[in-house]
Amino acid sequence: MKKKTLLTAALISSLSLCAPACTDDDDGGGGDSQTQQPQGGAITVLSPNGGETWSVGQAQEITWDADDAITDVTIRLSKDGGDTWPTVITPTFDTSNASWPSFSWTPTAEDTCTACRVRIEEYSGSEIDVSDRDFVIE
Repeated sequence: MKKKTLLTAALISSLSLCAPACTDDDDGGGGDSQTQQPQGGAITVLSPNGGETWSVGQAQEITWDADDAITDVTIRLSKDGGDTWPTVITPTFDTSNASWPSFSWTPTAEDTCTACRVRIEEYSGSEIDVSDRDFVIE
């Protein structure tokens, strides 16, 4: 009986660490992937939020709204509609910067895509928001 109680407690603990961000990868392997899903809580992406067309070589403003408790963020770019986030636009950007909550970024030819999205996450990763729809960099 003691083993069953410990196993149940471990399972509950594991689920609480994962929720709500865990998703079943449905590959039949029985494992879950801990992919952080957009929360839309304390951070809200304002621009680009979908439908924009940005030009390579022209400075663009990435803007967001954040609760006062958020003091630094990481900004990432997805070129596949939000499936992966390999491009770090800025690893950390904080409230000491005069332009907060806005970051000026100039896309390069390497950044071109038709299914771009921006993800802004609190540096600790606890709060995240993503562009609502795709935008284009050409």
